[in-house]
Amino acid sequence: MRSPLLPILFFVALLTVSLRWVGPEGNSWKWTIGGDGRGYYAYLPALFIYHDPHYTFLDAEELKAYRGKFQTQTEGRKVNRYFAGESLLLLPFFALGCLMAWIGGFPVDGYSLPFQLAIGIAAWFWLGIGLYALQRFFTHRGYPRSLTYLVLLGVVLATNLLYYSSLAPSMSHLYSFSVLSLWLWQVDRFFRTENWHKLWLSAVLMALLLLIRPTLGVVLLLVPVLAPAEWKGDFSRKVKHHLPNLLLSGGIVVLLLGLQSGLWYWQSGHAWLWSYGQEKFHWGAPQLWQVLLGFRKGWWVYTPIALLLLPALFYWWRHHPRSAFFLTGYWVLVTYPVAAWWNWYFGDSYGHRAFIDHYPVLAWAIIHYLSQSKNRSLKFQIIGAFAGICLLLNLVQSYQYTFGILHPNAMNFEKYVYTFLQLHPEKGGQLAGEIAPPYQPLHPSPIFEKYNTFDSASDGAAYSIKIQDDGNSYAQLPGKGFGPGLSVIAGTLEQHHFAYVEAQISWRITSAKAAEKCNLVFSIENTNGENYFWAALPIQDMPRDSNQWHTSHFGVNLPPFKAAEDRLKIYVWKRSEAAIDLDNFEIKIFKPRL
Repeated sequence: MRSPLLPILFFVALLTVSLRWVGPEGNSWKWTIGGDGRGYYAYLPALFIYHDPHYTFLDAEELKAYRGKFQTQTEGRKVNRYFAGESLLLLPFFALGCLMAWIGGFPVDGYSLPFQLAIGIAAWFWLGIGLYALQRFFTHRGYPRSLTYLVLLGVVLATNLLYYSSLAPSMSHLYSFSVLSLWLWQVDRFFRTENWHKLWLSAVLMALLLLIRPTLGVVLLLVPVLAPAEWKGDFSRKVKHHLPNLLLSGGIVVLLLGLQSGLWYWQSGHAWLWSYGQEKFHWGAPQLWQVLLGFRKGWWVYTPIALLLLPALFYWWRHHPRSAFFLTGYWVLVTYPVAAWWNWYFGDSYGHRAFIDHYPVLAWAIIHYLSQSKNRSLKFQIIGAFAGICLLLNLVQSYQYTFGILHPNAMNFEKYVYTFLQLHPEKGGQLAGEIAPPYQPLHPSPIFEKYNTFDSASDGAAYSIKIQDDGNSYAQLPGKGFGPGLSVIAGTLEQHHFAYVEAQISWRITSAKAAEKCNLVFSIENTNGENYFWAALPIQDMPRDSNQWHTSHFGVNLPPFKAAEDRLKIYVWKRSEAAIDLDNFEIKIFKPRL
């Protein structure tokens, strides 16, 4: 069986060119550097073009689209919240972008067409490197060539790695995947040859993993699994023999990690800092079920081929219990921090993107399990059929996510059923919803509550009060304009820094268009009426039946109030002429649990 590497890379390149570099409107290339990737990439133009540690160059009108949300404030200075490992991997391609821009007469600004093309090429390159390294690793460990190629096909085409290597090439996960594949291969080569060059290279790769995402240090748990029997039987003598090179390797890791400290110092004047601002881990309330099986982003829901990890681990426990202990520990320590992070679903994403980093280990666990089965056995055939279904489902869902049929962060079971296998373009953009989890664990009791059941209208209200048959009252907003609102002055709250607000409102429409352009707005304004926080969230989360009451829920993290006189406003804003009925409007504000 020929290697599938070139066909895989060709397919990924085809997706990139058709949907990102060309796109339906011809300008999708502008977002090749997008999402969190803006932050991972921003070190390069900041260092080599603008010499600007505070990213003020992104305030220019033509570059505002790339500001993203990657900057946090540290003692009044803007700091990139992300680590610099991906930028190191992108550096040669950034240089290629500079050269192409200079030759072609494009702006050498880090974001013009040549730079976007260069990052797309970088994704192809590193995907190829990662797959090649994984192939060599599997070959060295004696797994059948045909099975190796099938697993490589599956790890790309049946998982969300396909989307993040083709349509979101600036995100970090592909690069973690590739460096981890290289690390597995080189550590395995060191154990086989005991060549100190391989050990040093493994140390460099370890440092790169930590510089991309520090939690990737969990890969050290795989060292006992990779170690051959002679190491396990005489571990202390082996360590003593290689101690100088082991210490030197540790020094390499520390030295390379110093690059991040240097960049932090360049930005903030501090060599060490927490770059994620108010964002924290909720160690006592991990969302394990949601991360694995929830319909918002559940890994096993949107990447069901990963379910093969379960029988694979069972096999490892039966036949390699010592290795299974470390391998299971690895997956526990991968999953728990993801589930404990405040934004456990990792924001806008197709599926749960946090696990893409670890797909080399997933592939290894699965191929070791499958290599023990004859390819004509019933078990092998059932697994093959399941994998084929997963591949087709992934292609469908990748299409759905690309064209807005799947919502990037607000899916649930109802929405999943509504969109299942739907490929009609008109389904795109129909879903909405915003219930962001709080940055920090919250005090159980709200510090502020306010309700409006619309028993009467306030003076000058843009809505009228109606009475239902059962005697309950509700508000009717007949046309365009600003509807019911609730507000609070910051100084009336117990504290003015971090706050989290929950809101809900019941609504009813008589025509489908009534709720299409109806939003609940969250804003904070100063005494001059100037907003420094503003978010408009759709009230309708998916197509709903007319003439029936529905309730929408919202959760929003608020920035620190700048002054006690500032006012938080939450109000309805409607931009359609069709009438909408509203009832039971309430807000609750919480403070963090210290």
